[in-house]
Amino acid sequence: MHDARMTEFLAALAVFLCSHSIPAMPQVRAGLVRLLGERLYLAVYAATSLLILAWLIGAARRAPFMPLWDVSASAYWAPLLAMPAAIFLLVSGLLAANSGSSTRCRRNCRRDRYCRSR
Repeated sequence: MHDARMTEFLAALAVFLCSHSIPAMPQVRAGLVRLLGERLYLAVYAATSLLILAWLIGAARRAPFMPLWDVSASAYWAPLLAMPAAIFLLVSGLLAANSGSSTRCRRNCRRDRYCRSR
């Protein structure tokens, strides 16, 4: 039997997912923007998203802890050892030139050898 706290968490998760997937539909978003205007729509969407996110975080904190498996003390070292490599790959990816970037092409079109609009 489900605990009421777990039911609250699942409800908060469902509302969070719906609140992000339904407004992403082009017809729904266009209707809401037409009804509210772009600025008010964005303000209402941002405020609603933050409130639902706060509810989801609170519900997750109140939900019962259910361990899926026992973790040995040595398993805590794996992320510590892998994180430097992950950070290196992240920084390398962020600093690398992106030939498919349209914003880079618009800003530096004359100097950019990857620019398609030359």
